[in-house]
Amino acid sequence: GRDQPDNAARAARHGVASVLSPRADAGAVADAVRRLLHDADRRAAAVALGERVRAEVASGALLAELEGVARAGG
Repeated sequence: GRDQPDNAARAARHGVASVLSPRADAGAVADAVRRLLHDADRRAAAVALGERVRAEVASGALLAELEGVARAGG
């Protein structure tokens, strides 16, 4: 949907993704996937991001924020 460009940009800023043109053909997508799968820096960035996400989930902060939004009617 409409959030895909934003999500792609965020993932790229974290070093875990490449942003392709919406008009990229299957070959360009396959090449990008191959590069990502064989890039040790990207792999390390993905591991680090996963650890940060798991820590945030475990802290309960996200749940508390979502509950606050729900209480506020947002």
